[in-house]
Formats: sequence, structure tokens, C-alpha cells
Amino acid sequence: MVRVDSKSMTSGLDHGLLETGFTRCGDDFVRFSFSACFDRMTTLKRIGELSPSSLDTYRDLTDLDLEGHCSPLSLRVTDQTYFVVPVRPAYAMSLFDRRRSADDFFGGKPEVLLRWQNVYYRRKTHQHILKPPARILWYASGQDKQVVAVSRLDEVAVDTPKVLYRQFQKFGILEWPALYKMCKGDPDTEIMALVFSHTFSFREPISLDTLKEIFNMNKVGLALQSPQRIPTGVFDEIFRCGFPRLS
Repeated sequence: MVRVDSKSMTSGLDHGLLETGFTRCGDDFVRFSFSACFDRMTTLKRIGELSPSSLDTYRDLTDLDLEGHCSPLSLRVTDQTYFVVPVRPAYAMSLFDRRRSADDFFGGKPEVLLRWQNVYYRRKTHQHILKPPARILWYASGQDKQVVAVSRLDEVAVDTPKVLYRQFQKFGILEWPALYKMCKGDPDTEIMALVFSHTFSFREPISLDTLKEIFNMNKVGLALQSPQRIPTGVFDEIFRCGFPRLS
């Protein structure tokens, strides 16, 4: 739990706190962060133990909002879907892989890594199944071959590169030349923009071998060439491996 005393914080910070999942409780702003798979009852119990005065505020939230206000919490949310999305290692480092960025000489841009919401551009595939609300497991391909982070999918936009670039220019990491290359020099070719937030890097990245074991145990085929929808149980198992219990 993070508690911020509104009496001593910088003026104008309240908007940023509310935008990143804090709630106002009396004179304080409170934010919970549970890296676990809880049901609603367990989540509210933990909130009550940590901050009894906050319980009524969180009890009134919908399941989806409760999960978001306690992210990276995995809560069984009605109508939410789950995906594994492959991403090239260089993009992973720049968008959300803080560990790899810290080890790299050039690293990722801090203003991107610390941004609450980002955009990932990709070719237009699976646009009919990639719909919010959803959770995304990011699989870094190439030499890494591991799931490195989890996010919430907020929006999927499909349009020409010029339209999407104009709409999401302040997000993402790609500049116009890269988008132009993605559409193979045809600016009328439609691409996708995945708008995501609540991104948390795993404490323990999930190797490809471990990923295969989880999929095999659940009798689910694994395809990492494009976004793949996965059952809730598979997501939860990967999530638990990524956030092992601390001793």
C-alpha cells in the first residue's frame, strides 16, 4: 500500500495520482498494489487489513475497477479476455522491460518506461479478437524468448499509419519513418495501435521452456507468431510464476 498525505504533497499532483489508480480517502490518497491472483473477497479483506478506512471506497468499485486500482492484481473479471502478445526485444526494452533497459548501454527512454499509458504499433492481424477489456502478457521474442511483463489493454485502434501517428504521437516509441516501413511504403495500408496501461515487469521473466510446460499441462497449443488468446487459468499460472511469493 502507498499512502500520500495530501496536506504535504505538491500542488496539482492529485490529478496524476487519481489517473494512476489512487483513491482519495479523507486527507490521504491511497493506492494498493497486489502482485497476486486474488478473488474479490480476498482482495477486500487485504485492503481492510491494510487500511480499514479505505474499505468502503473499494467495496463499491466494479470488479474491473477494483483490479485496476490494485494492479498488477489478477482478479477474475467478467468479460475480460487474456492474450500473449509477441514483441521484438528492442521494443520490449523501450516500452516496459526495465530490467533489460538497465543492463543495456543505451537503455530505454525513462519518459516512456515511466509513462502510465503507452501504445504498441503492429501489423493488422487478429483485430477482431483483440478487444478491451483484456490483459496482455508480453512475450519478448528474438534471443530473449521470455514473457517479461503484464499490462491492461485499454483500446485497439485500426487505421492508416498517418492517422494513428497523429492520434497517438505522444505515446509509443516509433517515429513516422518506422511506421512507414511497417506498412511497406504504402501509407494507405491499415495497421493496429494497441493502447495499454498498468504495466508491471515480472520479478521473474518466464522462459520459453516454462511457457511450453504451462501450455502443455493445460492442453493448450502455443503459437507465438501473433497475438494468442489464452484461458484464464493459463494466464493465472504464468502470472504466479512471474510474481513468485517473496519469502
